[in-house]
Amino acid sequence: MCPLVNEGARIIDEGIAIRSSDVDIVYVNGYGFPAYKGGPMFWAQEFGFSKVIATMEKLAATHGQRWRPAPLLERLAASGKVGATSVSPADVTRPVTRGVLLRAQHEARIQRAGPL
Repeated sequence: MCPLVNEGARIIDEGIAIRSSDVDIVYVNGYGFPAYKGGPMFWAQEFGFSKVIATMEKLAATHGQRWRPAPLLERLAASGKVGATSVSPADVTRPVTRGVLLRAQHEARIQRAGPL
């Protein structure tokens, strides 16, 4: 489970996804992850970021640096945040990339348009 979370954190950090729930939706609807578990990112928030990092560090020591913890996970663990309700967008600090800006503009247009 931790490698899924690690890759999801990398996807968020790179600006491919904006929120952890975006990653969870892809895993649940696209890959058949059990919906009742809420997705791997939700699981990580409940399990604890420091525990995920510890697992990824063990994998990196055994299988190489490809498995090292994602920078976003390290920042969240360093902030001491645990539990799903304690993570806010302010915790996820990353440079604004073109993809992030375009996604934000797209979401703003959807909000203005209202429900279908």
